[in-house]
Amino acid sequence: MTHGIRVSCVVPHWVGLARAKAEFARLSAEEQSSSGGLIDPDVVAAEVLHLIEDDGSSGHIVAIRAHQPPYRVDPSGMDPNWR
Repeated sequence: MTHGIRVSCVVPHWVGLARAKAEFARLSAEEQSSSGGLIDPDVVAAEVLHLIEDDGSSGHIVAIRAHQPPYRVDPSGMDPNWR
């Protein structure tokens, strides 16, 4: 790395912040179920910190979905967990 710049990407689904919680509450039970749920903001923050602290994480794409651990996505393929 000539300039010490690393780029990675965190791709969360619905992050459980105030606005998303309000929108989620307005959904029907069926819509809530099919949405996959909300992600705790702390999970997103922890994954960002992990990428920052890991010198080998450059170029990684990490998806975060509710009720499952963060996982890497191959940039040349489709996300196998996308709904």
